Amino acid sequence: MLITTPPPDATGPDVAAWYRQDLDEDGFVFSHTRAMAVNPAALQAFESLISAVVPSIGVRVYELATLSAARAIGSPHCLLAHARKARHAKALDELQVENLAATVDITLAAAARNYFSRALRALAVPVEDGLAGLTPQLRRVLVAAGGH
Repeated sequence: MLITTPPPDATGPDVAAWYRQDLDEDGFVFSHTRAMAVNPAALQAFESLISAVVPSIGVRVYELATLSAARAIGSPHCLLAHARKARHAKALDELQVENLAATVDITLAAAARNYFSRALRALAVPVEDGLAGLTPQLRRVLVAAGGH
């Protein structure tokens, strides 16, 4: 690790609670917990964001998206942690997680869309006004969601 992480006895109450939770649930403190303990406010902000997002899309969709993104960027940390979380929450079974990791279609789709969408934005490609098959209301919502 490129950073020096705080030992359990040199942390504030929030970090101590995260360390204790890891120890209670898994018997060790995860490396990502130690890394994020360097800036507890950032971890709290991230956890708050996730807590706000998951209820609106559901655990299954969240874990599918997370595992797909983790696969696309090659993050073993997130793949392992979220495979475990998805199984624990009964959002995905072991075979589904294995298929997601082994058959990369959803990952390729996420990565391809990420690439293409970023390329279009970087090139300032204009959005067409009249896309067939979309109501004006749906178009407004989608364009607003895309930041245009």
